[in-house]
Amino acid sequence: MKKYMREIGVAVMGVLAAVSLVAAEGEQPAPPASHQEAQEFMKKVIVTVNKVPITVGEVDKAVSSYIPQAVFHQSVSEDKLITYRQQALQSLISRELMYQEAQKRGLEIGDDIVDKHIADLKAKYGGEAKFKEVLEKNHYTLESYREITRRETLIDLMNEKGGGEPPVVTDEDVKKYYEANIDRFVEPEKVKVSHILIKVNPSSSRKEFEGLLKKSEMILAKAKEKGADFAALATEFSDDPSSEQGGDVGFVHRGRLEPEFEEAAFSMQIGEIRGLVRTLYGFHIMKLEAKIPPRQVELEEIKDKLKKDLQRDSENKARRDWLKGLWEKAEIVYIPVVEK
Repeated sequence: MKKYMREIGVAVMGVLAAVSLVAAEGEQPAPPASHQEAQEFMKKVIVTVNKVPITVGEVDKAVSSYIPQAVFHQSVSEDKLITYRQQALQSLISRELMYQEAQKRGLEIGDDIVDKHIADLKAKYGGEAKFKEVLEKNHYTLESYREITRRETLIDLMNEKGGGEPPVVTDEDVKKYYEANIDRFVEPEKVKVSHILIKVNPSSSRKEFEGLLKKSEMILAKAKEKGADFAALATEFSDDPSSEQGGDVGFVHRGRLEPEFEEAAFSMQIGEIRGLVRTLYGFHIMKLEAKIPPRQVELEEIKDKLKKDLQRDSENKARRDWLKGLWEKAEIVYIPVVEK
């Protein structure tokens, strides 16, 4: 599959260069293309899959459909854009191969399935008028969208069935996997901590800081008094949301806490009260409620879940191997789109 990715990379680099209208070294940048030229460029074929063309516009549309999800609407670097275009082109080729395979096998998607999909979308958009408005905005007619729905549903069906029936994972398979990876099934040490937080703003004046320090020392003294109710003190004084639970933050393991807080929590004895522990948030007064040492998770505890996970991995591998086979048998021709 790496060979295919390299080929895709070469093809996509050409697309990027053309789309960006990058001038050759020493030349003046080309003027912006007209709308008609841009439209013509989008119709250029970048690759054929068993003689079926895939255009620059199809790649561009595929990229734009998932870039916002991938980067949460942040700006996209040139390197990232190249990666997204590679992924988009690979996906388009794979889906075209699956569509062709579905046609060979005589698989079909009935009108009832398409009708249900359309009906669900109409309900989602609040009626037929709004649905038609969305179609028009995306340059679809109802018929063209129905055919796209039929095609994409057929591809998804082929993807689901393509790998055939993978080997069934047995109890013995699960046992062998568990024994070979036993170190992965260890629950780390956990501690149950309650705390009282007195927030300190980093921009506080010296006077404000000293006032909060004095307040924290007063609360710490109260917490260490014989018979003190730590939960009640947390409810009254803590600036942390956990105050609603008496300062209880529950069981946590290493890597989940602020370094200073974590160092204190894992070095305390059960019932010990410690303070003042300083973090970015302010002063903490801590109480260790419980400690659970690391333990080996027994096979019986996780056997069912592990079996499901291994079966899913088996199915995914079968699909990957099947799709790889389609790539290897296909005639995939990359076409340069950059003109001198």
